[in-house]
Amino acid sequence: MKIAFNSEKELFKIYRMSPNGMIHDIAIPFDKIVDSEILIDDATIMKASRGQQVAGALIGGAIAGGVGAIIGVSSPDTTSINTVKRVRLKITNEDFENPVYYIDFLPTRDKLNRRIDKGWNKDDSTVSYALKKAEYWQGVLELAIRKTNQVAH
Repeated sequence: MKIAFNSEKELFKIYRMSPNGMIHDIAIPFDKIVDSEILIDDATIMKASRGQQVAGALIGGAIAGGVGAIIGVSSPDTTSINTVKRVRLKITNEDFENPVYYIDFLPTRDKLNRRIDKGWNKDDSTVSYALKKAEYWQGVLELAIRKTNQVAH
């Protein structure tokens, strides 16, 4: 899936390819976004929600370094992350048929078209690029949520 937005129309578009190769687009108005999250290997790293403005690396940790700083963090109680299998954006919207969309930013194949099953090295530029793209879209979604919150109040 891919994502785009039009700030003047206050609309996000998500593009999905069907198994037969056709591209379908889904329109989501800003005011229908409930929340968005960046997930690294299915763990929430950043979140913005309509009901409350929560945003930050590890919901309050690693502020100075952003999302990228989280991958290198370790403590006596945790193990260091050496590989990353998935960087994705989770978008929840007010639609009972399709309430959640996932946008993946980390490719599953390398430049030589080899499948990456064990994940990418955390220091690989591909991971850095995926994190930057995910942070950008998280920021855009957070702005859209804030904008609709201001209109509602």
